Amino acid sequence: MEQNMPFDVDALLVFGKVVESRSLSKAATLLGMPKSTVSRKLTKLEADLGIKLLRKNTHQLTVTDLGEKVYDHAVNILTEANGVRALAEGSRQEPQGELRVAIPIFVGIDYASRVGATFLQRYPHSRLDIRLVDTMVDPIKDGFDVVFGTGPLQDSTLIARKVFDLGAYGNGSKMKFVANHLVAIHNVAAAEALVLAMKAGLDPQQTVEVVASGAGTSRVFELRAPMMAANSYLPATMRSTTWKKDLTVIGEFASDLGCPTPLFGLATTLHAAALAMGHGEEDSASVCAALERMAGLER
Repeated sequence: MEQNMPFDVDALLVFGKVVESRSLSKAATLLGMPKSTVSRKLTKLEADLGIKLLRKNTHQLTVTDLGEKVYDHAVNILTEANGVRALAEGSRQEPQGELRVAIPIFVGIDYASRVGATFLQRYPHSRLDIRLVDTMVDPIKDGFDVVFGTGPLQDSTLIARKVFDLGAYGNGSKMKFVANHLVAIHNVAAAEALVLAMKAGLDPQQTVEVVASGAGTSRVFELRAPMMAANSYLPATMRSTTWKKDLTVIGEFASDLGCPTPLFGLATTLHAAALAMGHGEEDSASVCAALERMAGLER
C-alpha cells in the first residue's frame, strides 16, 4: 500500500464542497470554517497536485476540466472515508460482540460480577465471557481481549491502563469532569505558547518539536499542538461544538459546588471565540486561531 499521499485528503472535502456550492463563502459556511481557510486549502491542493482546479473571478467560480475529473475521484474517496468514519464512530459509541476477560481469582467473584454487570448495562449489545484465573495469562495466545493483573507488562506490544475504584456511584463522572477541566486549560495553554512563539518569530513546527521533548509538554500539547502549528484542524479528534457541551457541564458542576475556576473560565471564553469564528466542526485545537486573531497574526 502506498504510504505517502501527495496531497491533503481533507482538502478534497473542502474542494468537493466548493464544487457543489459553486461558492467559497457557501462552502465555508457548510464546513464551519473561515473563508480564508477554504481559500488557503484550495490553493495548497492545487499546488500539491500541480494543476488548476478552479477558475475564479469577481463574478463567478467555475471548475476546470481536470477539476471535474478530480471531483469525480474525490467523491469516491470521501464516500469511502465517510464509511470508515461511520464504522469507527459506531464502534466507539456502541461496542458490540463478545469480550473475553480474564480476572485473577484473588480479585474476587464479587468484583468481577459488579464490573460485568456495569459493562453490560452500559453496552447491552455486547456479550461478556469472564474467566477467573489463578495463573499468568497471555492475552494473545490465550485469546483474551482484556486481562486484569498486577506488575509490569511482559510484552511491550500490549496496552496497559490503571484501574481505579472511585467508590460511590457518580464519582466516575466527577473524576471525568476534573480531568476534562485540565484538558481545556492545557489546550488553551498550548495555543497560547505557540502564538507567543510565532509572535517572537519562531517556527511553529520547530516549537512543537522542542517543547514536546522537554518539561513543558503534556499529552494535550502532543496531540493538538501539531494541528495548531499546521493551522489545520481537520479531521477533528474532538469537535468544537461537542467540546462546548462538555465545557458547559463542567462549568455547571463547578458552579454548583461553589468552586472558583478562573483558568477554566478563561479557557471557556477562548473556546467560545473560536466557535464564533466558524470553527464549530473543526478540532477544539482551533482555539489557537482565536488567539492568533487577538495577537494580530495572519497565516
